[in-house]
Amino acid sequence: MRDDQVCWLEFVPETEAESELAQAYRSVAGPDGRVDNLYKAMSLSPAAIEPADRLYKALLHNADCPFEPWLRELISTQVALLCGCDYAAINHGENFHDFYGNRSASEKLLAAVRQQQWPDITKEPKLAAILAFNHDLTLAPETISSAHMDKLRTAGLNDKQIVYLVQISASFAYWARVINGLGICLGDEPVG
Repeated sequence: MRDDQVCWLEFVPETEAESELAQAYRSVAGPDGRVDNLYKAMSLSPAAIEPADRLYKALLHNADCPFEPWLRELISTQVALLCGCDYAAINHGENFHDFYGNRSASEKLLAAVRQQQWPDITKEPKLAAILAFNHDLTLAPETISSAHMDKLRTAGLNDKQIVYLVQISASFAYWARVINGLGICLGDEPVG
């Protein structure tokens, strides 16, 4: 794999972007002006770039989200792990560790999530219910029913939290599948 490869398919480099794509690239560029390979890989569908980025930010970087940043990142990381998306699991796992504030404790919790043994380490019913629901929604969405909502409410979640949980989980399933499906390389290493 070449160092300059973005994904398995054709893409439009930043220097060649015009009109709608150039605007999309400007809107998602980082503080350093660089566009992540994730968005370059989407260059053949420029109309999807800005809405996808806005959804991501609305869920994970929104002060209205009822979850602490560490929990948003843990939910995202669990979905990435379940979908086999190494990049998202590594990236958001590191974000989880940073936000959690106790590296030793966060490593134990993430190891339990990785091994699908969170009930063994999670003593908090609310967190255990979130992880169990997130697991089911990611791997067996057809099994989700109102009984799941009852379990989440019994564990202490309100409906706003459930709405955010579903959306964060679903959006990360989307991102994991985009990354894996297009063979997106982030940095100089293949991902997925």
